[in-house]
Amino acid sequence: MLGEAAVAEKPPRVEKKAHAPKRYPCPRCGTPGRRLFKRTRRVRHLGHRREVWWEVTVGVYKARCDCGPKHFTSTVRGVQVGAEYTNAVREKVVDLLVRDHLSNYKVIEHLEEDFLFRVSIGFIYDALEWAGKKGFVRRVPRLVPGAPKRGAVHR
Repeated sequence: MLGEAAVAEKPPRVEKKAHAPKRYPCPRCGTPGRRLFKRTRRVRHLGHRREVWWEVTVGVYKARCDCGPKHFTSTVRGVQVGAEYTNAVREKVVDLLVRDHLSNYKVIEHLEEDFLFRVSIGFIYDALEWAGKKGFVRRVPRLVPGAPKRGAVHR
């Protein structure tokens, strides 16, 4: 159709995100390390019927402590270290599975139709594991004080 061809031909949007200060604290002990160099990579983000990338620039630092690795990297808010997708994509996958009760294959179809990218089954399971570790509690209704709980036995 004409509308679909026009949508597919939109140029990809690239948003630049950076976090590479001269000094950054060690993730284990907090001792500041000195930046050795910067590393730039592209990470996929959500964009409705459009290809959206984040160009993420992070610093690689030399540790001045003996608590762990010799080198570590800074992070950009919304992107896990070494991830190919932003946390918004992970949250969307978990929402589709948990809130909308879609199967894995329906999630893949939905992301392909609405956001023009395809994820693997492994990524879906990784997103669920990530949500479990983060204590993903977004959009959970809070209990009203004094209201009876669902499934409570009344006498």
